Amino acid sequence: MQADILRAVTGITGGRTFPIYSLKRIGDAVSELSMELRNQYLIAYRPTNLAHDGKWHKISVRVRPPQSSLRLRVYARAGYYSPVE
Repeated sequence: MQADILRAVTGITGGRTFPIYSLKRIGDAVSELSMELRNQYLIAYRPTNLAHDGKWHKISVRVRPPQSSLRLRVYARAGYYSPVE
């Protein structure tokens, strides 16, 4: 239950969880996290609509991997609230 809540919160922000249900799994989780951090990229986004309306703006991030590449995974926010002025 708590893992589901944490997964939902991190998914909204573009993050990810590494639940560990057994101390034997810590090494695997650290290895997986380390691999992801070494292969992480940051892409910035600036909307063309600069309205400060305080509304939720949905975004979608897609990648097209090279044919020689393994499967890529994208972790991204679902959107953002624009500032209100």
